[in-house]
Amino acid sequence: AYSIADITGLIAIDFMKPARIRVPEECTNVLRWHAAISSRPSAAA
Repeated sequence: AYSIADITGLIAIDFMKPARIRVPEECTNVLRWHAAISSRPSAAA
């Protein structure tokens, strides 16, 4: 299940892409979380 924090975080990180802002490589947990959440079918909706 998604939480409001998951939805907000996913949108925030996805909105960083057009601005060419990246999550720092040392934020491994954030990068892992984003990959996991993004791979869910409901994230593509």
